[in-house]
Amino acid sequence: MLVLMLALLLIVGCYRTGYIPNELSNTIPQNENGNFILYVSNFSKAIDPVDINVEIDGECFVNGLFPVDPGGPVVQPRKFQFLLPDGMHIVKVKSVKGKEVIEQQIEIKGNHWAIIDYVGPEATGKGGKPLLENLFFRIQDKPILFL
Repeated sequence: MLVLMLALLLIVGCYRTGYIPNELSNTIPQNENGNFILYVSNFSKAIDPVDINVEIDGECFVNGLFPVDPGGPVVQPRKFQFLLPDGMHIVKVKSVKGKEVIEQQIEIKGNHWAIIDYVGPEATGKGGKPLLENLFFRIQDKPILFL
């Protein structure tokens, strides 16, 4: 009974509007042999830590606070690994503090690597103009290299 109550709390925490987690949680267990590797990074010093919630097909895969990446010679994102069946999936990434939600349809065939970056309101693009988006999701069928 306690396990069921804890699972319900995790599910409610992942979906509740305006919820900012105190610690990392997910309802889908990680799998070290999984075919979907997800990296999450926060590059914003303005919002540190930033809350990031990742749902795939309506299930909570990642829900937590992510401190700013310390920088240095190599980017140090947080790594998660899951087993996703081949086929089409809907990925929804949101941040309450970052005031942003993105949704993207992806197709999984074999192994895939994805990254979520939060760059924050202080990020600028060409000509020093503020970016219209601060949350980015990218997926590919080759490992992601970090410099």
